[in-house]
Amino acid sequence: MSDTPPLANTPLRSAAGIAVDPGITGAYAIFDAEDGALAYNTPVLTVTKSRKTMDLRTLHSHLVHYKGTPMILEEVSAMPQQGVVSMFNFGKNVGQWEMLAAALEMPLYRVRPQVWKKEFGLLKKPKDAALRIATELFQNFTAAKKKDVNRADALLIGEYARRNLL
Repeated sequence: MSDTPPLANTPLRSAAGIAVDPGITGAYAIFDAEDGALAYNTPVLTVTKSRKTMDLRTLHSHLVHYKGTPMILEEVSAMPQQGVVSMFNFGKNVGQWEMLAAALEMPLYRVRPQVWKKEFGLLKKPKDAALRIATELFQNFTAAKKKDVNRADALLIGEYARRNLL
């Protein structure tokens, strides 16, 4: 059973893209060509007490409404302080997003964090600075918890793509 609340299956009238912050605690945002966007936490399943995995069935059932819509995936790389197991799991998450894009015939774009963060003046800023910018740009986005920063990141990746890629 998924650890994530059910997703609204109400598609936007027209989706311009799907932006992804690919971590296990990541998020994705579905955005239109104008200024609308919906952000979701990545649905997860608990495998063991200390191990979670992406809930691919839930993701697929939600994203199938957007077949053929471009996906913008944050292109991240290993950091020195991260362990081998965590990097393996992170790489697995990225691969699962890539497979979802392939299965749903979504053109795949990649954007490095330094590129989209520069667009919003977030380089060398605390991670939660994205919350403020996302709430300013997206009236329907409310950040109630610190973990909402992943949804904020997905929204900003999408906004970057809307302005520069699509």
